[in-house]
This record gives sequence, C-alpha cells and structure tokens, in this order.
Amino acid sequence: MEQVVLEYEPNYWQDLIRKNLTQKNVLVCHRGLGKTTMALPLLVEDVLTSEVPRAEGLYIAPLRDQAKKLAWMKLLMLVEGIPGVNKNENDLRVDLPPDKTIWLLGADNPDSIRGHHPVSVACDEVGQMRPSIWTEVLLPASWRHNARMTFIGTPKGRNLFHTLHESALEETKAGNPDWFDIVVKASESGLVPAKALQEAKKHMGEDMYAQEYECSFLAAVAGAYLSDILNTLDTGGFLGDFPYDPLCPVYTGWDLGLGENLCVWFVQHVGSRWRLIDFHMNPPREGAEYAARVVMNKPYAYKYHYLPWDAARGEQGSGKTQKELLETILGPKIEVVTRMAVDDAINAARLLLHKAAFNRPTCSEAFETLKHYQREWVEKNGVFRAAPLDNFARDTADAFRTLAVGLQETSHKKRQVQATGTFDEFGDLNPLASSYESDYDELNSGG
Repeated sequence: MEQVVLEYEPNYWQDLIRKNLTQKNVLVCHRGLGKTTMALPLLVEDVLTSEVPRAEGLYIAPLRDQAKKLAWMKLLMLVEGIPGVNKNENDLRVDLPPDKTIWLLGADNPDSIRGHHPVSVACDEVGQMRPSIWTEVLLPASWRHNARMTFIGTPKGRNLFHTLHESALEETKAGNPDWFDIVVKASESGLVPAKALQEAKKHMGEDMYAQEYECSFLAAVAGAYLSDILNTLDTGGFLGDFPYDPLCPVYTGWDLGLGENLCVWFVQHVGSRWRLIDFHMNPPREGAEYAARVVMNKPYAYKYHYLPWDAARGEQGSGKTQKELLETILGPKIEVVTRMAVDDAINAARLLLHKAAFNRPTCSEAFETLKHYQREWVEKNGVFRAAPLDNFARDTADAFRTLAVGLQETSHKKRQVQATGTFDEFGDLNPLASSYESDYDELNSGG
C-alpha cells in the first residue's frame, strides 16, 4: 500500500505523548487537551502499519452513542484522503484498504467487543467504564496480536482509570518498558488560557475543577449522590471483614435487567449495623432466572427478596411477570417495593448507608462503583440534570435503592403491626435503626 499522510497536526503535548507510546499507555489528561483528536490518528496509524491480516483497531467510549458523538465525524475527516475507504455509519465501522478496519464501540455492551482481536485499542474516558471491561473483555482480546492498549481520560474518582494509573506508575517505576504513564494538568500545559481556567473554577467549584482541569483522582466525584457517606464509611473502618452471620436472616435487593445490568445486594442486620455481606452481577447474556439460581445456591437463610416496583408488571415470554417467574425459584419470600420518586429513593439509600458496613472481600468493587452514582452535568448550561447519569454505576445503585426502600417499608409495616397489638410477622427484622425512625418518618412525609 502506498504511503498515506493523515490530516492531523498535533499540539506539543499530543506530539510528546505520541513519541513515548509503548504497549500499555495511561494518559491522564485535562479537559481541552484534545484526547479524542489525539487517539484516533494513533489508532489509524497502528492499523495501517500492522502486518497482521485483516488488522482491526477499536475505539471504545463508555457508551456507543458517546463513541459516535465524540469520534465518528473526526474519524471520517481523518481518513478522507485515503483512497478506497468504505464508511458504514450503521455499524460505526470504517474499512481501510486492502483489508483493515476501525470500529467505534461502547463499553456498555461488552458483547460487541468480544470476538474482536485488535492490533490497537483506544479507550476514551475510562473512568466511566465498569472495572470488569479491562480484565474480562479487553485484556483477553489483546492477547492474540499483542495489541497496543491506550487508556485516555480525565479522572472521575477512584475507579478503573485510577487503578490503571496506579499500575502504570508501579510498572514504570520498576523499569518495565511496556508501560507509559503521563499526567497533563491544565495549569502546566498552557493549552487553556488562564482567564478561561479562572472562569471555569468560579462556576464549577473546587472539586469539579480539580478533577477536570488538574487531573485529581482525590477530588470528590462531581454531582455524586452517595460518595460522601461511602468515604466516611471507608475511613471509619466500615469497609472491612463483615462476613455472613448464620444467626441472622439475609435480605436481597435487586435491579432487574439482562447480563451485567442485573445486580443483587445481600444484607443482614448484625448488632447495630446493616451488614452488606455479598454482591452479585450477572455475566453477559444471562437473565433473572440465572441470578435467582445463584442466590439460592448461596448458603444464606433468606427473609425477603426485594424487587423493583415494575417487577409485577410487564409480561415475560413465558406469560408470567418477573415476580411470578422468580417465585418459581426463590419461593414466596418476594416483596415488590413501592414506586417512589427518585430523590426519595436516593434519600432512603443514604439513610441506610449511615448504618451500613460492607464486606470488603465480596463487595469492594461494588462499594467503589456506588461512589460514581451521580447527576449528569450539562456543560452547555453549566448545571446538573435532576436525573441520575446513565453510567456504569446506575444498575449497582438502583439495586441498592431497591434494597433501602424495601427495608424501609418492612420496618414501617412492623411498627404498624406492633401499634395494633396484633401478631408481628416481621419480628426478626430490626428496624433500620431506632435512632433513625424519625428520619424515615420525615423522609416519607416529604420533609
């Protein structure tokens, strides 16, 4: 193939990074550096120069729609001068002659990545991806052709991106030539005018500015609903060894869906704490019946399984609702929680967290994931949306919300039964905490 010149003029930092790339690269870059603009030419170059037959390059964003929005037009402009290029917008695929391909994919659909054996991968905004995308999907995909892996993004707290950054620092410190790590802050790059940085800091606040422009992994996740309490639990020793106690019943909280969208939390009340002893996330392509069998195969004595409000609606292929379907496996110990305003459900989750403890061996990843349950920032208007951001933390948090609402409703039912002097069918359920009963009453009254 004749030599191809890509229409791309890197700035100083993009050029510096390009000259230092190796097999595994972690690029921590401030907003405005041009991360996507830098990633695509590197990806195309790797594919065009590869001697692997039918070489593939993968550009992966947190969501497929994001990949299209961030990179599709940039990719088309980049390859415009290459003769014989075929562009398929439906597949978000560009075919380069004679037999090479660039794909734009979303980490929200791991199955779309499986089966590819790329020579180069660029992961953009890694901090918004599930941690399992690296170990379970990308790492195995990279083995066949020893693919170059390039992880790019702006910090979003301690997550997969932070883990990769720490790993890269350790590897480079040990002299491993296969790893490269760089942090480019706006205060050092000179790419964003000082006046613009001052304006950004004024409107965004300290935490968001430190995260977006100074590449801080320690800044609180902007717009996070639960991270303040979770950080307090962590520093207070409530992310540790809190295993199953066979003397206490277990309650589960579910978020229903397919594959990794289905999550289950396991909790029991031990002493003065609600102990989160376990967490389950479905493998790809598996549904609710699979999760129910996993739940029943665990050595726990269950009291109730809390399902989201819509589990009693919507017919399944079997002609049964999800509640009815799960009852055939879980038995009759199922409670469908009341539909609640999102803000009220989040408040219920926060109240539960105040009395929670998490078992590190089984819940550490889910614990960290909850920190990324957040409102969506609208850059154009400079405000947060009222609704939660649809990111990798959403399903884990929704399951926790279901659990919190279910426990709250059961606690209230218990107190109502006690007030009538009748038999208390919830006798083995400690209220969320006697000292928090007024908080729950205030929550339900809208206070």
